[in-house]
Amino acid sequence: MSKSNVFLPMQLKEAIQNDAERFYYMFSPLALSNAQPYLTEERAVLSRLVHGKHLVVVGAGPLMYLDVAQKHSLSYTAIDPLIHLYVNSSVKSLIASSGSIAVHLVDKPFCAIDSFDIPSSPCVLIFHFNVAAYIDGFQYHLNKLLKNGDVLVISKWGNSEKSKKIRQNYFSYLKTLMPDCATLVGDLNREISLKDLQEIRDFKHAQKIENDVCEFIVVKAGAGNE
Repeated sequence: MSKSNVFLPMQLKEAIQNDAERFYYMFSPLALSNAQPYLTEERAVLSRLVHGKHLVVVGAGPLMYLDVAQKHSLSYTAIDPLIHLYVNSSVKSLIASSGSIAVHLVDKPFCAIDSFDIPSSPCVLIFHFNVAAYIDGFQYHLNKLLKNGDVLVISKWGNSEKSKKIRQNYFSYLKTLMPDCATLVGDLNREISLKDLQEIRDFKHAQKIENDVCEFIVVKAGAGNE
């Protein structure tokens, strides 16, 4: 297991610190239990895409989908500026159980990621659970990192009534944990649109997958050269 160290600008440090409680609770076990149908669909799609590639999870929280990497014997990179909050005894046990696969923890926000923070060979880079909608300058920072052979997976809430109900239940629970968090009102409807993704390299070759609860945009970097 390796962990990066980074000196961040004070303004960025303060932003992370101010959002720490909000994002930490978003990935708490009871909160995620309210969004289990989303995660079930996401896991199924991810499992179909990871074969033979490294798995990089952005906004990994409590090491989301480490078990998928274990199952397919893939190296695993977790990117999350709050990763230190999740590395408790149970998470350490999870890492220890990963056996021979490499586990790399990167305690940076996505906008501070460098190419050396992720494997140099092809990866599945997943922005799971609507994480992309929370990243400023998303496509600019992403284009600096994507390389031929990478598979980009962006998941977001769907538009079905089932999806809307689950999303409402999830945020209603978060409100009980953080009754004074005004930001949650905007989070309920926070989305990344197709317009926000148009400048991603090879986006014109993207595949859209629509399930009952969540939707996926899948981009194969370098597809335009095939």
